[in-house]
Amino acid sequence: LACSPVSSPFLTSAWIAAWWRELAAGREPCVLCVWDGDDLAAAAALATRKARYYGVPLREWSWLGDRTSDRLGFLSRAGEREGLAALWSHLRARRNGCAIVRLEEVPDESPLIDVGRATWPGCEVEPSSPLPYVPVAGTWEAFELSLRKKFRTEIRTRVKVFDAWGDWRHEVREGLRALELWDDMTRVEIASHKAGLGTAFLAEAANAAFLRRFLAAPGAVVPVLLSLTVNGELAGYLLGFV
Repeated sequence: LACSPVSSPFLTSAWIAAWWRELAAGREPCVLCVWDGDDLAAAAALATRKARYYGVPLREWSWLGDRTSDRLGFLSRAGEREGLAALWSHLRARRNGCAIVRLEEVPDESPLIDVGRATWPGCEVEPSSPLPYVPVAGTWEAFELSLRKKFRTEIRTRVKVFDAWGDWRHEVREGLRALELWDDMTRVEIASHKAGLGTAFLAEAANAAFLRRFLAAPGAVVPVLLSLTVNGELAGYLLGFV
């Protein structure tokens, strides 16, 4: 993972292990590896599962971490495409009883797409949800200066809005300190507009157990919690990772 051109928190062992413990019901793991002598050249963290298409039962390949992860892909040493091609060839030749290979949440720029089309003629790519990001060069202060004046003004005046609410405080918590407000985070999300849309992730006990297990796992991914407390109660939060 460290030397692969595709890297994200959702490909780390901590994320996949937590997902497997809490959310992998009905799936069978199948991790494909390509070796160059004694060195691992490429790998794909996959699973097989039962599915239905138009009422027809079948088995399909998917990612380990499917439905909770983003920016996924095969792992390979930087600049090498042979390992990716070998993984695609294996999937094409030996499907393990699966009728479909369905690999979602792959970034547009991933080499997985081009190599897949070249290795497996007929491989289709379906544009799905976009993956927006903001490249920040230099300091955060320099980035703010690049924003529109109206937006910068809104950032500065937001403090006055908070002052009208009462006694407010904004905090940043890293690592295990992010778990200190876990119960409050769950309460806020369940009471938010997400619940009405059916997208309150923490409302599902299995989802909450998965995320908490991941946050508590030691590793290279450090959770960061931004919290806004008003009159002693959590009013909103943003959970991210470094």
